[in-house]
Amino acid sequence: MTARDNDFTYNDGVSLRDYFEARLVAIEKAVEVADAANNKRLDGMNEFREALRDQNVRFTTCVEFAALRDQVQEMKETAAEVRGKASQTSVFIAYGIALLSIVISLIGLIVHIGM
Repeated sequence: MTARDNDFTYNDGVSLRDYFEARLVAIEKAVEVADAANNKRLDGMNEFREALRDQNVRFTTCVEFAALRDQVQEMKETAAEVRGKASQTSVFIAYGIALLSIVISLIGLIVHIGM
């Protein structure tokens, strides 16, 4: 201990006060670095959570999927019905052409026999 400032000194000439102040500065610096690293890690986790939240909003629930599946099935049935009606129209056209052919044949037969 020196008489003039009551500071303890080590053999290398550094006072105990300077040593502790340097240690406190080093600890504060280490805390700042650890805090920055922790904040960066937490920001990354928050971004990941936000991405999961966005994904969950876009996902379809089981109820919505079942409703969509039912709507698709109804649309398929409607399309099949429309195609069936188109086929029915084709059948009626074919019946009309066949009937017209029969009428023309009968007229031709009557004209041929009558002469």
